[in-house]
Amino acid sequence: MVVILQPVINRLKELFPDIRIEIDRQKQGVKAPCFFINLLRTELIRQFDDRFFINNTVNINYLRCDEDDLFRLEEIRFILLTGMEQVRLNNIGVTCENLETKIIDGDLVMTFDLNVWMEKVKMPDPLMRRLKQEGLIKNE
Repeated sequence: MVVILQPVINRLKELFPDIRIEIDRQKQGVKAPCFFINLLRTELIRQFDDRFFINNTVNINYLRCDEDDLFRLEEIRFILLTGMEQVRLNNIGVTCENLETKIIDGDLVMTFDLNVWMEKVKMPDPLMRRLKQEGLIKNE
């Protein structure tokens, strides 16, 4: 199983160690500043044989506090754009694509695609193994 949110959370903690990170939306009592992370879309695309391309669209919302002005938002925007380009997934650097930020209602919203290659592991079929062995015996 490929875990997508954890590498994003780890990278955000490296970039912003003093800002809280939430993955579950709370209805009340949210303390700003904080980041909300959502996985918007996951698409599994077969490339060839048992190799798949997993395209994940990730959304990060920065809920600003009252002290944050436009200059602080621009600073966070720049750090997010440059810092989230590479994340570590199982000790492999994965490049994020289509990074985009917007300021909506005074809060910063970022979306990007995190694309991962995956190979499906097949469980050996004992019946097929027996047939293959019998075929080798007949060829001798």
